[in-house]
Amino acid sequence: MTDPISNDDYALWADGTCATIGEVRSGHYTHMSDDYEIISRTDTARLIEIDAVDP
Repeated sequence: MTDPISNDDYALWADGTCATIGEVRSGHYTHMSDDYEIISRTDTARLIEIDAVDP
């Protein structure tokens, strides 16, 4: 069983735009498509790679 998607997980679009799922759910990214990669908040290496968090 996988964990449900958290508001603290991240959405990454093909153009490099990144936001938390909470921001997406709040409607802050309605101008973006719904075709994004979800990156777990626990995947620190990937989040650092995309510059979503500081190392």
